[in-house]
Amino acid sequence: MRNQAIETLRILAAFGIVAYHSNAPFHNLAYAGLIVFLILSPMVDVRYNWGRPRSVGQLARTLLAPWAFWMAIYGMKDVAQHSPVLGAGNPVAGILMGTSQHLWFLPFIFVALLLTNKAKVWCPPLALFWLCAIGAGLLLATVSIWRPASLGWPLPLPQWIHALAPVMIGIVLGLTPRVGKAAWLAVVPLAGALVVAIAADLPGVSDTYALGIGLTVLAATSPAAWWPRRWVVQPVAECMMGVYLTHILFLKIFSTISGSGNYLTVILTFVFASLFVWMARTMFPKSKLVL
Repeated sequence: MRNQAIETLRILAAFGIVAYHSNAPFHNLAYAGLIVFLILSPMVDVRYNWGRPRSVGQLARTLLAPWAFWMAIYGMKDVAQHSPVLGAGNPVAGILMGTSQHLWFLPFIFVALLLTNKAKVWCPPLALFWLCAIGAGLLLATVSIWRPASLGWPLPLPQWIHALAPVMIGIVLGLTPRVGKAAWLAVVPLAGALVVAIAADLPGVSDTYALGIGLTVLAATSPAAWWPRRWVVQPVAECMMGVYLTHILFLKIFSTISGSGNYLTVILTFVFASLFVWMARTMFPKSKLVL
């Protein structure tokens, strides 16, 4: 059975992303849901699949197939609404950004996991651990320098650079059981770098990093005994990538019914998107390829 703390956090993270895209109150804090996803993807990969590197084809089927499918769906929506299909300044940036504001995550995490799986072959666990710990620490400690500068760079570079530190922290957390006591040597400098990032007080960055990293560390280190044996949320958690992919469509629907920027719309969107994904995956198993 999977770690139910992590699976619960996956559900909360998807809810946070819905809240962020709805501009509900405290939506900047809710953006921590994305940080959680960015940490969990490499963390789970290196913790449980270290000896089984995934190929380009496997990662493409998992991440690029749904990306291409939903690129087409949201692109058709744009055409129907007479909106620009690729809004970024050049075709490459437009494709990487996607036809909807949230699709940039899939090609980014594909590249991140592809490099991570190559590193499983090239690097011993301890070397990769310290490489990512140092990289994440430097990015967190210098966030007040690179974040304002990156906002003027071509899309989706600001998003990709913003996502690098959480990915590296995910690898660090995933490798912690493999490197043993050496992991404790990274705690103080990483915690110090996070304090520097929080002190920078950059909206949508400092508080987002703090909440997302904090919740993920808490979930990853919580003993199984803390959770009731009957608390099994995995069937719901497995629908969360589908919720991430579809929630923009449901937000559009419920915003016209209950208004935008409120938690009634967020809850309705999350519940109906979850039900839609669960029903689709149950009734049409092949839909799991894109949900």
